[in-house]
Amino acid sequence: EYATHNAPDLILSESAHSYIIGNLASYDSRQYPSAPAGKRPEGQAFAHTLVIPKARVYNIVDPAATADNCALLHEMRAHFLRFWARPDGKAKILARAKRALDEQDRKLLASSSSSPSSDNSNNSNGDSYASVRAAVFAHYDAMKPAFERLRGEEDFLFGFHCFPENSIGHLHMHVFPHAEPFRAVSTKEYDWKTVPLQAVLEVETEDGNCKGGGAE
Repeated sequence: EYATHNAPDLILSESAHSYIIGNLASYDSRQYPSAPAGKRPEGQAFAHTLVIPKARVYNIVDPAATADNCALLHEMRAHFLRFWARPDGKAKILARAKRALDEQDRKLLASSSSSPSSDNSNNSNGDSYASVRAAVFAHYDAMKPAFERLRGEEDFLFGFHCFPENSIGHLHMHVFPHAEPFRAVSTKEYDWKTVPLQAVLEVETEDGNCKGGGAE
């Protein structure tokens, strides 16, 4: 259903079972100077990406997710790795990350320029961002080549925000580089609830939820 309700250019890749999309929010916390604790909108790392199933699947214990030896969960990871290995994969992820930066930049600049001088809170936010704006884009330029040098699965965290701590009411897998340099300006507020895919698979297998003998 994602493709029905969203612009086609938000979809970075499509397989028979899933979509890869870029995070709508910027990854840089400096672009959200007034976001309250507990509701940080920025991504968890540079070029934070999501993989979502095409079918309507509620969460990681939905029978559709655990059927056939948790085939869907395996496919979501495999889809990202195939996309990453494509000649245009890294470029598409980077372009989506840059677009999110640019869109939030325009919103902040527009908000600052339209705020009346008496509105101290808006002016303060505008001044706060203006002082770091150059650094935000310098950071993207610095991290881009480092991101392009990442090799594959070992460089990424594949994880889920599990019910009841999920912010979206359908299954989606977070994918982002886990090394500290890629996370330096992103939120770590949600790390406590980010459950790695491998841990999910181990628990589902122990609980007998991964049924059948299907392969990735």
